[in-house]
Amino acid sequence: MRILRLFFDIFHFIGSNRSINKPTATLQGMDTSLYAEPYLRSRPLRLGMTLVEIMVAMSILAIALPGLLYGALAGVRLNYAASQQASAFNLCLDLLEQMRGVSDYDYLIDSNFPLETLRLTHLGGSQRVALSCERSCKIKDKANPERKDINIKVKWVYLGKPMEGTLKAIIFKRQ
Repeated sequence: MRILRLFFDIFHFIGSNRSINKPTATLQGMDTSLYAEPYLRSRPLRLGMTLVEIMVAMSILAIALPGLLYGALAGVRLNYAASQQASAFNLCLDLLEQMRGVSDYDYLIDSNFPLETLRLTHLGGSQRVALSCERSCKIKDKANPERKDINIKVKWVYLGKPMEGTLKAIIFKRQ
């Protein structure tokens, strides 16, 4: 409040055509710059804040602070959920790279890549626990015998809500 009052006083002083650098008038050789301007003299000196000002400031703080805290907590939760999604995507990429590394193209069938239970690791934080997840894959042969469609899914549960990460890709037969 004092800062606002100070800015108000400065702008009022500037707006009243008074200049700080303006030469001061003298009366019979006497410098009158030491005397306060009439505007500044007419205001009483206020050292404290009134109860109304404090109550208004507290009510603004009471309205704004919970919203700021909620926003910060929501940001942390979203960050953690995004790190889970990134970890799930990395697990999908790991399996896809294993499939691409297979030298025998006919080895790429569903039964050779069964359902796996893995740990979905987090990307940060000290008290976060790795979540259990399941990774599965579906391999479909297409009309073109040189191509197989791959669908890899990672499923886990976070805060009682089932989550899923999916990766779809195509693997072509090597020549």
